[in-house]
Parts: sequence; structure tokens; C-alpha cells
Amino acid sequence: MSTSNDVSDSPGEQHDEDIAALVADLRDRVSQLEDSVAEQRARLDGLAAELSGERDDREAAIRDEQIQRTQIVQNAKDDLREDIEALRSDLVDEQKTRSRADALVEKRVTHLADELDVAVDDAVAAEDKLVRLLRRGPDDVVDRVYPVHERARELLVHATVWGSLVADENGRRLVFVAPEVKPYLAARFDRTFSTSEVERVFTKLVDLGADSPRRVRKDKSRDGYHRLLVWRPDPLLSASERMRA
Repeated sequence: MSTSNDVSDSPGEQHDEDIAALVADLRDRVSQLEDSVAEQRARLDGLAAELSGERDDREAAIRDEQIQRTQIVQNAKDDLREDIEALRSDLVDEQKTRSRADALVEKRVTHLADELDVAVDDAVAAEDKLVRLLRRGPDDVVDRVYPVHERARELLVHATVWGSLVADENGRRLVFVAPEVKPYLAARFDRTFSTSEVERVFTKLVDLGADSPRRVRKDKSRDGYHRLLVWRPDPLLSASERMRA
């Protein structure tokens, strides 16, 4: 015959107690895991916020650096522009000064020629390379003849057509401008000419006139075109008319 203690210690009751203990243990572990996950999530949120802050700081620093560089470049451009404007102003003043000086010299020489009853142009023309080039050709003024010499001679032959005769307070002179000369060169030599080729023709004539009392200058017009100016053009014009006759 069994007692009450024997009933409470039956295998079924012992099994239920084991399960209850296991469930309680599992609950504790789940709770610990949840706490751990929450802690990890909090850490991740903190790291994400820190990373976002660093990213914002870096982007702000990059923007600031770009702004500073842009400002430095702009300041440099402004300084350079001011320097260029100052140089341009100085150049204009220098050109005006030289033009006035040239005009004064021109007037003095003309006055002296009138007093001495001497035709300065005729006196100069005898050994003037430009007149020799026009009258007798490139062989008379250079050892080796290149196409640029032939083109220079043609320009002088057609001086009054390819250029303009100007007379003002700066003196009497022939003026040739590259865009106006190019079509004539193209028609004469049956080919197109670049602006640089026309400039070389102007430069060659300046070189040939360098050792002559006649003044020959190459510069640029107000429109930025290459220009050739030849003072005391009368001997050239006379020789040019005879060449075309």
C-alpha cells in the first residue's frame, strides 16, 4: 500500500518540475539575449551617429576648402586682370607719346627740308632697299630669294590698290591691313594666305626698311589686325606707277 509521499514523488511530477525549470532557464537566457541585442543596437546607433557626424564634418571641410581655393583663384584672376589693364593703359600712353614724338620729328624734318630746298624723299630713295626691291626685284636686296620676298615686292608694286594713302598730323604714309591684303595676295598667287603669312610679308618689309631713313613700322589696328605703315611713300608710289605702266 502506497503513502502520500510516494504519490508526490511520482515520475510524472518530477518531469513537470524539470520542464518548468528548463522553461525558466530559457526565459532567463532569452531575456539576457534581448538585453544584449538592445545594447548592441544602442552601440550601433551611437556609431552610426558618430559616423554621420564625421561625414558631415568632412563634407563641410571639403566645401570650405573648395570655397577657399575658388576664392584664391578668383583673387589671382582679379589681380592679373588689374595688372593687364594697367599694362594696357601704360602701352596706350606710350603709343600716344611715341606718336606725338614721331609727329614732332616728322614736322621738324619737313621744315628743315623746306628750308634747305631739299627733297628728302628723293635723297633717301637712291639707296632705299624698298625702292630697290620694287624697281629691280629681290635679287638686288637679298642674297637668297624666298617666296616672302616676291610677295613683299608685289605688295609694293600694287601699293595704292592693296593699301591706303593717309596724310594727317602723324605724317604722310601708306597703310596696309592684313585682311585687306589677303584677297589680293590670293588672287595674285592663286592660293589662299593665312594671317601669319601676311604678317611675315609685313615683317620682311620692316626688316628691309630698317637701315633706311624711311620709317617703316608694323603694329596692330584698333580692331586687332596686323598692320604695316610706311612713311615718305612718294618714291615708292612713283616707282610703283612706273612698274604698273
